[in-house]
Amino acid sequence: MRVLKFLLIVEAGVMLVIGILVAGSWWSKRAEREFYRQLLAGWVESPTQENNGNGATLANTSIPTPVEKPWILTVGGDIMLDRNVRQSIAKRGRTYPFEAIRSELNGDIVLANLEGPFTDSTKYAVSGGALIFTFDPALAPVLKDVGFTTLSLANNHTLNYGQAGLDNTRRVLREAGLDFFGDPRNAHGFGIVKTVAGHRLAFIGYHGLVVGLETILADIREAKAQELFVIVMPHWGAEYQLGIQPRLQEQAHQLVDAGADLIIGAHPHVVEPIELYNDKLIFYSLGNFLFDQYFSEDTLEGLMLQFTLRANSTDIELQPIRTTDQQVRLLTDERRDAMLERLAKDSAIPTELRTQIKTGHLSWPLRNGE
Repeated sequence: MRVLKFLLIVEAGVMLVIGILVAGSWWSKRAEREFYRQLLAGWVESPTQENNGNGATLANTSIPTPVEKPWILTVGGDIMLDRNVRQSIAKRGRTYPFEAIRSELNGDIVLANLEGPFTDSTKYAVSGGALIFTFDPALAPVLKDVGFTTLSLANNHTLNYGQAGLDNTRRVLREAGLDFFGDPRNAHGFGIVKTVAGHRLAFIGYHGLVVGLETILADIREAKAQELFVIVMPHWGAEYQLGIQPRLQEQAHQLVDAGADLIIGAHPHVVEPIELYNDKLIFYSLGNFLFDQYFSEDTLEGLMLQFTLRANSTDIELQPIRTTDQQVRLLTDERRDAMLERLAKDSAIPTELRTQIKTGHLSWPLRNGE
């Protein structure tokens, strides 16, 4: 009888230990899932470039004390690394497309739209063939090395190789130490938050060629409720249109009304006008940053923006660019002046800003939530 009691006590003890271990594991996994749910929702700090994207820690998720320091945001348009760009890289080296522009790719955040997935597929796109892109994963570290820090994935090509291709793209970018945001299906919770000079910034992507605007509007409202400065990068509109498209204008106003502080668009492959709506700047399209659309000057050219943001004012450099022989360069001739003249003429902005655009320099306050 004593032996039986002893065995029962031992069994109870073992079951208690197992129960504690299982509960601890369940709680740990629950906490981990909750953290990454918040991370995807954008309201926990995203991995910093310093830790090479190996994961945020709870120590850096607290809201910092605001400081009055300027910060710099540099933005380019669409980046496509397949087709003729791939062939040029194979001949001239991985950094070749960026060598003439990398000195301009500086700032606390350097942002662009990644127009395709990173995969190991050898079914490369060719001119005149299907518009299904695949990028060499070895180019992700190159993008970081030349200056990029952050990429939008909310577009019509990141699903060219399905969900597996998108998952691989996110993994490749994470391993390269690059931040990314946005989802091609406009799924909830793919914004990120970065802290720059004490300012909390939310980056939200919007794929305007599919349904999901209401989801993005909800994400913006959620970010604004956290008193974040909200930057939205939509991928939208009809291609090759040089004017403001009415449907995009309606959507842009909805984004601002929901809480967007700055809108910078992509997809039309040409530079489109600027609008000031409720004191918020809307750049409808920056055109191509790096692409191989040779059929017009408008598709060979693009616009880079460099914002220097301060507490009560913002300086914005408008930098026209052109891809020549698969290499991105600043425009410095009459085509630069022609682009700025067109923007000044077609943009929906006050006369004061119209005059500034012609010089390539804007000064305008970008205020958080005002």
